[in-house]
Amino acid sequence: MPLTMKRTLSLFLLAATLPLASLTQAAEWPTDTVRLVVPYAPGGTTDVLSRKVADLLQQQIGTVVVENRPGAGSTMATGQLARGGRGADHTILMASPGHTIGPVIYKKLPYEPVKDFKFIRNIIEIPNVMVVPADSPYNSVEEFVEAAKTKEMTFSSAGIGSSIHMSGELFKTMTGTKMTHVPFRGSGEALPALLSGDVDVSFENSRPCSPTSSPASSRRWP
Repeated sequence: MPLTMKRTLSLFLLAATLPLASLTQAAEWPTDTVRLVVPYAPGGTTDVLSRKVADLLQQQIGTVVVENRPGAGSTMATGQLARGGRGADHTILMASPGHTIGPVIYKKLPYEPVKDFKFIRNIIEIPNVMVVPADSPYNSVEEFVEAAKTKEMTFSSAGIGSSIHMSGELFKTMTGTKMTHVPFRGSGEALPALLSGDVDVSFENSRPCSPTSSPASSRRWP
């Protein structure tokens, strides 16, 4: 039976609970620039979509600035937002599955992913797809699995705890293959590594083409 690898990425807006409680009581909000925090490096799906969201928000509430704060599978930026501080009441987080995966992987994080945040809105759901470079010797999932059972492969991701990382680990479990995880700060760095052949495979978010990803430079298997 053909093996299909598709997992869904959900992106949603979050705000720290306490700052949100104060800003909802202020009819004049926002009184300052709103910061939309992206917990990954520029160039990935979360970053691209965040900039589109910022453009739409700007039409409604005023100036919105996108800030990239990559690190530790999104937990670094999330922890900063949870701690509050200056400008916290004007800061919103573009969260991904890493928001709830992180606390399972990293112990003693300075926040609780549900209690410390207020859900605002679900933005989009995107499938993850298994991809290899266009010049890869493997033409199907079955061929890749057969090879990965005899030699160790590498797969890139947008960081430890990202949906891409988890999709790779799930693939290993489902197929009994050997693969080494190579994490990056975001897909904007992980995809070039894949296309240059530094890693064998990735389980990237399916998204429109960008300067780092084109139909001619990578291959997807359904």
